[in-house]
Amino acid sequence: MRLFVFLTILIVFFLSIGYNEATRLTDEENKILQAECGKTVNTSDAEGISAERAKAPWLINYRNGNLSCSGVLISRKHFVTARHCLTKNITTPSSSNKDCTSEKDFLLQISNLELEIDSPMTTKAEARLLEFCKESTPDYLDLSVITLPTDLQLSDTINPVCVSRNAISVGSEVSVSSFGFPKSSFKSGKPNSRAGRVFSTEKLQIGLPTAEKNAHEANDWHIAGTRAGDSGSGAVVQKSGRYFLAGIVSRKNTKSLLMDISSQAAKICTIFNICP
Repeated sequence: MRLFVFLTILIVFFLSIGYNEATRLTDEENKILQAECGKTVNTSDAEGISAERAKAPWLINYRNGNLSCSGVLISRKHFVTARHCLTKNITTPSSSNKDCTSEKDFLLQISNLELEIDSPMTTKAEARLLEFCKESTPDYLDLSVITLPTDLQLSDTINPVCVSRNAISVGSEVSVSSFGFPKSSFKSGKPNSRAGRVFSTEKLQIGLPTAEKNAHEANDWHIAGTRAGDSGSGAVVQKSGRYFLAGIVSRKNTKSLLMDISSQAAKICTIFNICP
């Protein structure tokens, strides 16, 4: 009996190691990633959505239940997005007695994640919340990393961005690409078609820090108001011909914020071995 219990524990232990390792890049994979990330290509012969995606090949849009959001590829199988896109309908775990529990990461299993990249696909995925806080707390960290079960095939329209270790500063300019629903696609307050999402790229200035943790105001972002589907979009900066992810768009009521990705770069490196 004791031998059976011991073997069971041993099997579970090794399975958990394998599962955790499956979410991490190998050192060789990270080396390849750092050589290929943040690059775009000239696609003068491309038309329509392919030409638009080639401008920001790290940008994806996805649907989780009734929520449509954007995300930013940081490897062949990882993308960063806004945490509220995943936890809006999830209650605070009863085991957590704190508003913010930074000592422990929280994992969510997603059974049906609908991705819109070159072509629609539905897959299982694992989301890791970089921090968990109650929704009523204004300073929660609105960031999450989603791990796909298989690598995406890279192309002119699918390529990860590089993760920046440099903190964003007030007044600096970034470029934000997103797939959001314009107001004309709404009916009764909800978008009536996923096909109604529109690609856009805008320049904006980093505003003042806000009450939200590691967040800044996104000045002049969609002057007419934020759009559904923009959450999780990436703010990038260009350096030496390559693009680096500086922040993630987080919608807050009627305004948009940028979550500073550099504040989590070390944690992303430790957990996923995505290391600049």
